[in-house]
Amino acid sequence: MGQMQHAGGRDEAKTGAMFVIDGQRRILFGNDRALEMLRSTAIVYACGNRMSFRDGAQDAALAHHLSHIARGHVREACQTLHAAGGQRYAVSLVAMTSPAPLDGGMQPQPCVLTIRSETNASPPIASIAEDHALTPAESRVLALVSRGLNAVEIARALGIAASTVRTHLHRLFQKTETTRQSELVHFVATYGVHARL
Repeated sequence: MGQMQHAGGRDEAKTGAMFVIDGQRRILFGNDRALEMLRSTAIVYACGNRMSFRDGAQDAALAHHLSHIARGHVREACQTLHAAGGQRYAVSLVAMTSPAPLDGGMQPQPCVLTIRSETNASPPIASIAEDHALTPAESRVLALVSRGLNAVEIARALGIAASTVRTHLHRLFQKTETTRQSELVHFVATYGVHARL
């Protein structure tokens, strides 16, 4: 899988597989669940370092969403994947940065792609954003916090100042009634669990 970075360490059964991909589908990062999913090749696979879905319709949808994100038409997209055996997965794609103009179009944007089993998954970032009135910038920060990145790493990934990230984090803490990043990660990982009990 080439230069792909990976990280793990916390319970990823709830958070699912998380990838960072660019507009050309190159895999830049994957957590342990993402690596497992790539190894099994049942849902996604890598050819070279480019990610594809086994399901042709899902793969076409990914290309469509990446194209719309690159043009700045949308910042995120969510849909359901029906896998073999009747298993359903929530698939969420969130742009990490604002689109930048290039000659003849927009620059492909890095995105966080999550794939979670719907039987034990927390809702995608879009649901949390809607329920807690998050701004698009706060949603992007939340997506990266949920992967375990710190303020400096988030700033680097989004191309913004660390002080701006800290401002977004402060607002996220207020809106989610948390006080530190570890609580925010737990909030995302368990979001919606109590509602289903």
